[in-house]
Amino acid sequence: MKLFSRITLVLTVLILLGAGGAKADTLLSFDLTGPTTATFELYAHPLISPGDADPGGGFTVDPIDLKINGVASNDFLAFYSSANDMGGAFAAFSDDFDFDFSLTGPQVYSGHEWAPVFRPTSGMSMTDFVDGNGAYTLTISPVSTSEPSSALLLGMALLLPLGLGLQRLR
Repeated sequence: MKLFSRITLVLTVLILLGAGGAKADTLLSFDLTGPTTATFELYAHPLISPGDADPGGGFTVDPIDLKINGVASNDFLAFYSSANDMGGAFAAFSDDFDFDFSLTGPQVYSGHEWAPVFRPTSGMSMTDFVDGNGAYTLTISPVSTSEPSSALLLGMALLLPLGLGLQRLR
């Protein structure tokens, strides 16, 4: 009976310690409004392969669930550094480099191009790089998702009293 109590205590401590280290990256929703609309999701800390990063210039990334003007798209995105000749912001283009939109404005990310960081923001104004139309607005907001470690911790917290109750019955 004492062995069961010790095992339960050790497992509880291990679960509590392990749950703190398993934190998922925040998923963000990007909503662009203007003459062209776009919605997509990216992680706050996306993984950028070395071939997709241009130090001081920007980086490219494949977004999750990209829709342009309400239609699913296979385009990839290029995010520009404010030091780039685009002056910041981003563009969406297909494999044949046909732009769906190309915007200039504030730099959308912080950090280095090989390790960018996106943060929630609202009302970021952007301008069309080609014709100068400034009627674009970008909003970045967190997508609510549950973390697997939280579910595991909750499940163990609910099972622990059951285990202790069964021990007392013996």
